[in-house]
Amino acid sequence: MQEHALLIFGLRFLVSRHWRCPFRDVRLEILCDLFAEFCTAFPDHANEENTEVWLLYHHRPNSYPGHSYSLLWTCDHFEDSDEKDIQQLAAFMSHLASLSNSRHCSLALLDGNREHIILELHDAVLEVIEHLKKHGAEGSGEDPGKAQ
Repeated sequence: MQEHALLIFGLRFLVSRHWRCPFRDVRLEILCDLFAEFCTAFPDHANEENTEVWLLYHHRPNSYPGHSYSLLWTCDHFEDSDEKDIQQLAAFMSHLASLSNSRHCSLALLDGNREHIILELHDAVLEVIEHLKKHGAEGSGEDPGKAQ
């Protein structure tokens, strides 16, 4: 299976397959609870249309299944980037890490000028993988929808 470049807010991710799910389509309780927490912590911006979770599949033969999947939490209207916001974001990221078997979440992009954020988690939990495959829209090739 060949990997391709997926561009999200100008960042390139190499993936074999990907699924994109705006929060209006999310039904899994743990994701809905985290989305509610995100909206409470950053109330002026996040909504069900501009906040999405992406499932990225990386073809890795002979790997434990979850290790081949990572998650991205994106919002395309996020201007909260001062020191107080960063503290709230760190607290949210520690809760978001529950979606990863490794319990690790990293900040891939925080752009206060363009109002974009991408949080990244590797080794996604199986329940989330299955939900996003079922409810997300599968893409192929470069995805122009979130580029720039």
